[in-house]
Parts: sequence; C-alpha cells; structure tokens
Amino acid sequence: MSVDVNMANYQALQLKNYAAQLNDVKINLIAYRNELDANWSSDEIKSVDNAINKITNRIQNIQNRLNATADSVINSANQIRQEEIAAERRRQQEIARKRAQREAQQRAAEQRAAQERAAAEQARKAEEERKAMDELKDKINKVKSKSKKNKLVKKLNEPGITSQELQEYFDKIMG
Repeated sequence: MSVDVNMANYQALQLKNYAAQLNDVKINLIAYRNELDANWSSDEIKSVDNAINKITNRIQNIQNRLNATADSVINSANQIRQEEIAAERRRQQEIARKRAQREAQQRAAEQRAAQERAAAEQARKAEEERKAMDELKDKINKVKSKSKKNKLVKKLNEPGITSQELQEYFDKIMG
C-alpha cells in the first residue's frame, strides 16, 4: 500500500493553518490585554493580564505542537515513500535478475542442444565414413591384380585418408 504524500502534505498544511489561526487568536488576545493595560489600571487587571498570558502561553505551546506534528507528518510520509520507492526498485532489480538468470539458463540449454545436435551429426558422418571405408575395403579385397591391390592397401593405410579420397584413388587405379 502506497503512502499518499500529497494527502499527508495537505493534512500537514491543515495543521499549520490551525496553528496560524491560533496565532491570530493569540495576537488578538495580546492586543486586547494591551488595550486593557492602557485604559484600565487596577488589581483585577493584573489578574486578567496573568490569565491572558497563561492562555497565550498555552496557545503558543499548542501552535508549537501543531507545527511539530505537521513537520513530523511530512517527514514520515516522505521517508515512508522513499522506503517504498527503494523497495520497488529492489523488487524490479530482483525481477530483472531472475529474468536474466532464466535467459542465461535458456541460452545454456540452447547451446547444449546445439552441441548435442552437432555431436549427433558428427557421429552420423563418422558412421557414414566408416561404412564407406568398409565398402572400399571390400572392393580392394576383390581386386585381382596384386600390384593394384598393394597400391590401394598402401593408400588405405595412409593416416587421415578419407573415403572420398580413397574412392577417387580407387577409380583412378582401376580406371
């Protein structure tokens, strides 16, 4: 649940307005006391002055508390909002981290699949090559000419010879 900072600011402004209204009351009381002091002189006036002073002091205390509460509301709302923003940022970072992790796992799986396909293709080609070499060996064994057969066997035993190279040599010799 998100803190409505604007609403908190509005409420704090209302508290400050109440404090300002109390200030107007205090100013009027002080003005009234000053008029009484200027126009009236008696023992009762001293009691009224003391009572007005106590009231204005209480009003000042209430003003101070209202202003402090307003400031506290604003600071708390801003702090909570900042915490919410930070929490949302952390949540988004976690989502991004998990997405990146899933993508990395998917790439790794795709890479493994590609490697497996390549290995299977390589094995298939190796099997084809082995079969082709076996067929050529059978053909070489059926050759009647001893000299041709020896040349073919010699070529067959060359390191790295492929079935295609051997077939071409066979066709040339037998040609």
